[in-house]
Amino acid sequence: MQENVAYRQRDVIGWMLFAYAFSVLVRMIWVSQFSAIESAHWNGELMINTNDGYFFASMAQQILDGMHQYNPRVLDGYN
Repeated sequence: MQENVAYRQRDVIGWMLFAYAFSVLVRMIWVSQFSAIESAHWNGELMINTNDGYFFASMAQQILDGMHQYNPRVLDGYN
């Protein structure tokens, strides 16, 4: 019985690692596809490609740099 549980736990961990590696590879496909396109760059850097990325980046700016303090559309990163 304990051997069967250990086997299932190893399978779950293996599938979790597989899913994580798959998601990283899918993300890198986007980077490799758009890194050669000039309109996907700003100031020499590849731009964020999702609205969520900009949303969380603005919260990071608020916490780290004190920006967006009076912008009601940017949530407080601490709360």
